Amino acid sequence: MLKIALKPIFTAALLALTLNALAQQKPSAPPKDKSPHSGGMQAPFAGKAPKMTVEQALQQAVKSDETLAPLEKAFKAAEINLKKKPKDAKTKKAYVDACYQYGHQAMVNGSKQPRVLYRASLALYRRALKVDPKHEPSLKDKQLIEDIYKTMPGGIPQ
Repeated sequence: MLKIALKPIFTAALLALTLNALAQQKPSAPPKDKSPHSGGMQAPFAGKAPKMTVEQALQQAVKSDETLAPLEKAFKAAEINLKKKPKDAKTKKAYVDACYQYGHQAMVNGSKQPRVLYRASLALYRRALKVDPKHEPSLKDKQLIEDIYKTMPGGIPQ
């Protein structure tokens, strides 16, 4: 019983530590162009990477962690079924469950590629909540991620 009660706390603590460590990292200097014609100057496009949206992160999630591939496949199948039967209660539930399972696993695995996987989780929880705004597990995990992002520079990703 105690083991079950501590799992969400452990997950939240791990997520917070990972995101805070990521926020504390100083950006490294971009590599200098070493071509003989450049005089060692940086390319004009070098510098800070553009902000990644949660939807862009979702597209990259499986590339960041291949163990998510079966969950992505289930999510995409559920998405197709929902488009075919948007009013069917069982189809909606299957879609919400697929979003949550994929999002939760990406969140738990987030320490591998936090910039991508936590954002992907957020995208999946938002999708689940569009279909079922009262889905408690998605609400809790979404709130957890958003609360942590609120403490970081840049705020909650869109």
